[in-house]
Amino acid sequence: MRVTNAVASRKRRKRMIEAAKGFRLRRSKLYRYAKDAIEHGRQYAYRDRKNKKRTFRALWNLRINAAARDAGITYSRFIEGLKAAKVEVNRKVLADLAATDSAAFGELVSTAKSALKAKGGALGQVDFLSGRSLMAARFCFQQGNLTMSFIDQIAPLKEAALQALQAADNLAKLDDVRVQYLGTNGQFTGLRKQMGGLAKEERPDAGKAVNLAKAELTQTLDRRREVLELAAAAPSRATDFTAPGRRHPLGKQHPLTQVTEDIVRSFRKIGFAVADGPEIESERYCFDALNT
Repeated sequence: MRVTNAVASRKRRKRMIEAAKGFRLRRSKLYRYAKDAIEHGRQYAYRDRKNKKRTFRALWNLRINAAARDAGITYSRFIEGLKAAKVEVNRKVLADLAATDSAAFGELVSTAKSALKAKGGALGQVDFLSGRSLMAARFCFQQGNLTMSFIDQIAPLKEAALQALQAADNLAKLDDVRVQYLGTNGQFTGLRKQMGGLAKEERPDAGKAVNLAKAELTQTLDRRREVLELAAAAPSRATDFTAPGRRHPLGKQHPLTQVTEDIVRSFRKIGFAVADGPEIESERYCFDALNT
């Protein structure tokens, strides 16, 4: 008795042909070509699923970063603060909150900032946009090193410049503030010119104080410019960046393919059937053998 595997083999073949339904020409009819097409498609489907996940995660991170910077904190510091506060929210939910519920996202930002302050401890006031302590940027000068009039000029001037930078609501106003305080003829440049009237031993400390104040203002200016540039580039109405893009219409079939399909349809109407075979065949196997 000869044992065959015909039942399982036919079942496997039927399953493969069914999966190839809709493919063109022999790939939808012949097992060997259908199998190659199906396996090829499944390999690329696995790759493209991974690419799709990667693309969506990048879009989520982009949305979270934009909303976090608008709230005065960078993406990395925001995530660090959430981890410190033991808040477990995935990127997909964070991105959705950033786009649709600014109040809830603001509460998460406040939680992250509080956790960062508690984590910083004795490190001083935390700079949420750079992650560094501002204690090093602060300067305290003894009255014996600098004259009281020079100290009185630095502190209020810096505070006024910081308030003007935060009040600027567009890039043009921000540039005006920069010119007013940090430009060639700005007020901090005038302070440096006043240093010529100080005693020789007092000038190094005075220059250090002015440079630290200018460095803090420059950092604040850069951060404010990034926020305003993001706001200017953002669309006027809410946009879902994770929505599928517009599909471009596919091109038409080649004229020869259209003519071939018209001829095949015409022959089918008068009783002929389509059979796949070698690309080049003799008249006997194409016509004579079929009619006998």
